[in-house]
Amino acid sequence: KYIVKPGIKIGNLLNFKDKLPLKCLSHVVYKFTCGECNITYIGKTTRHLKVRMCEHLGISHITNKPRKFNPNLDTAVKKHLRTEGHQCHMSNFKILSKATNDLDLSIKESLLIGKEKPALNKQVKTFQLLLFVV
Repeated sequence: KYIVKPGIKIGNLLNFKDKLPLKCLSHVVYKFTCGECNITYIGKTTRHLKVRMCEHLGISHITNKPRKFNPNLDTAVKKHLRTEGHQCHMSNFKILSKATNDLDLSIKESLLIGKEKPALNKQVKTFQLLLFVV
């Protein structure tokens, strides 16, 4: 008897799915670095990264135009940019890690904050890991 093995298929050589732009990724830990003074911030988002970046930059994620000042929506990054008069863009954000669920995302963010100690982060404690539940 003969065993027929499939040959090379065109479908194996081509990727039919387009890769998402980085701005459209969600469940990521990101790092902001100010382009003028190199101060940093590490954060996480479960939403599209572009939405969170726009919140930090004080612009609308739909129109890319400046939003009205609202102290309730102030972030550490936005406060830094406003008080120092610095101008930054979406290119000042970098994805550090990805996760598939909120717990993994929080752990990764916490570990990266603990390792890098970014100056703009208010969070000083790392995520508490419990090995045993009492």
